[in-house]
Amino acid sequence: DVILGASMEELERLRQQFSALQAQDTMHRLSERNCIEIVNKMVASKMLDHLVFTQTGREYVTKARLEQEILDEIERARGRLRVNYLFSTLNIDEGTIQAKLKEMLSVNKALHMIHDELITRDYLDRMAEEINQALQEAGSLSLTSLADRFDLPPDFAKSEIKKRLGKSIRGSLEAEIIFTQAFVDRHAYVIRGLLSAATRPVSLQQTIQALDLQENLAVNAATQLIQEGIVMGTLQGRTEKATFIPTIFNLSRQKSLESFYVQNNYISYQTVEKFGYSSPAAWMSTNFPEGKALATCYVPDLVANQLADAVTEAIAEDTWVDLTTVVPPQLTAADLATLIQACPLLAHSSESRAMLLDDRYAVSRAFVGRCFEILEKNVKERAEASKLTQNTPLGTPQGPSSSSSKGKGASEDQDDDAGAKGGRKGKGRGGPSAPDKGKGARKAGESENSGARSSVKEDHARHGMALLVKMFPEVERAVLAAIVAHARGRMKEVHEAALKTVFVQANSDRKKQHVAFQTQLSHMYFNLGMFKKAIEVGHEVPFLSCNVYNLHHPLGARLSCGGATHPREAHRKAHRQQHSEPPNRGPGLRSRAGSRFYK
Repeated sequence: DVILGASMEELERLRQQFSALQAQDTMHRLSERNCIEIVNKMVASKMLDHLVFTQTGREYVTKARLEQEILDEIERARGRLRVNYLFSTLNIDEGTIQAKLKEMLSVNKALHMIHDELITRDYLDRMAEEINQALQEAGSLSLTSLADRFDLPPDFAKSEIKKRLGKSIRGSLEAEIIFTQAFVDRHAYVIRGLLSAATRPVSLQQTIQALDLQENLAVNAATQLIQEGIVMGTLQGRTEKATFIPTIFNLSRQKSLESFYVQNNYISYQTVEKFGYSSPAAWMSTNFPEGKALATCYVPDLVANQLADAVTEAIAEDTWVDLTTVVPPQLTAADLATLIQACPLLAHSSESRAMLLDDRYAVSRAFVGRCFEILEKNVKERAEASKLTQNTPLGTPQGPSSSSSKGKGASEDQDDDAGAKGGRKGKGRGGPSAPDKGKGARKAGESENSGARSSVKEDHARHGMALLVKMFPEVERAVLAAIVAHARGRMKEVHEAALKTVFVQANSDRKKQHVAFQTQLSHMYFNLGMFKKAIEVGHEVPFLSCNVYNLHHPLGARLSCGGATHPREAHRKAHRQQHSEPPNRGPGLRSRAGSRFYK
């Protein structure tokens, strides 16, 4: 205590001396200019290298003091200060302050510069406390709204908020939104109650809009509840556009679809889509793998088996079957075509025992063969009949033998026709024909030929259809019409071959008749010569002359016309015998013919 008291007395004495010195007037003072010069000399000699000049040059500050003043200004601004404010407040040039701030930022990790603003860690901590308070009140806050609220870049705000989640900020981040646990639990309770009570499909998007829920939380809650088995059902779709299908509804619609499918042996894709399945073909293939997917519907393998059995029965009985009566009537033409393509018995090959006609009739090839034989026989008979009704068969092109009978023979025919039919002009092949009129005549001829060919085809089809209807009255006309249509090409070939055969046979008959006529004419000519010789001899013998003269006319007529007949005249003669009374072949006709022969 004695020592302490002495020290205090000594300290008080020194203080009084210092106060007395300060009260005395100075004898020598330095001017402001001298002080500036002294400081400049000390800086130049590097005795003072840590001074910073103000913009006026009358004040100096050390670098440590400058850093402290910057920190004081930031503290007075509550941890957030614009750099421009330091330039005017500290009265120091911009370059010096920027250099000092760069140095401070590299050393002090608690200080940040964001868009020419200095932000301290204390400011960010206070911001986190404010965010947490607002979050607890609202339940959810978006990072975008927080960045706008505190005027911070979104990336910087997100990174600083993430650092403080679970600490100063009691919440969780989901898709740029911060939620409290109470807010998440409330969404889970709402979704759980809604989905547990659902008995039909529920759209999550409509539910979210109606109840004003967060999309991500609602979808995550529904997914978690389904995975944990708390809610029985499935989600179809993605994210908020998904649809919740309750298990009870799924079982009910599956049972309905299965019942319809089993009872009707088919189900259309439109019906499946009405039950909420967007890919009906894939769904049916998954749940009913024993079926077959067609163009518009799905059928079991039983339908294909029934079709194959019907075709097999038709083959065994050599008959036909209408395939539309075997499959369900709701199937379209495309569906039936798909089933037919899958049937091996109706393959397009010569080895198959059945064939498909009119895209719906399965006909045994044996039955088709019988129909073809009947049609071919009918075509051949009609071709043979044309030989008896006209000189040249119908549809036979004019051959050289038919066009060579011109000149004298043709003129004689025309004369005979004129005498027999009252002067009607002949229309034989030897008559004059009009000259062609160029391309127009050729086109007209081609059109006439094509029309004739079409008429012949229609004639064959009409006669063939009538014949098949008569032969098979129990067969539907549509099936017979399909067979006739299928046989048109073959009937055309048979008809052309038959016509060619008839034409060749007719030419051969005409040649034979012509040879016989020439032989008979030679014999007649010989007989006439002998008859003439007898007449000449008879004039010398009176008795013979009288008898020969009495026999002259009847015998000449008989020899000249009784046995010689031209082939064309023979054909006309046979035709007249069929359609008219036999002509009068009395002695007068033979006499006239004999006198004509002598001329």
